Amino acid sequence: MKDCCAMDMPVEYGIRMTKDGEDKLVNPTYYKSLVGCLRYGVFFVSVIVIGLEVMMIATVLLDMYFILIILHSLGL
Repeated sequence: MKDCCAMDMPVEYGIRMTKDGEDKLVNPTYYKSLVGCLRYGVFFVSVIVIGLEVMMIATVLLDMYFILIILHSLGL
């Protein structure tokens, strides 16, 4: 990571990389594969988070259902 060129934004799809300034030219295939991995990871993390939220909501609703059954059986 010490020899990397810092970038503010990842590359957009279809853009050709060119050398800018006096820095070493980066390997465009490697850089684009890193960006692709990051995009893939961000997408699946969001899918996992949404899945966990749905599971949590289902658990809360199931708990509330069981509480209502217990209260109904006690005559409350």
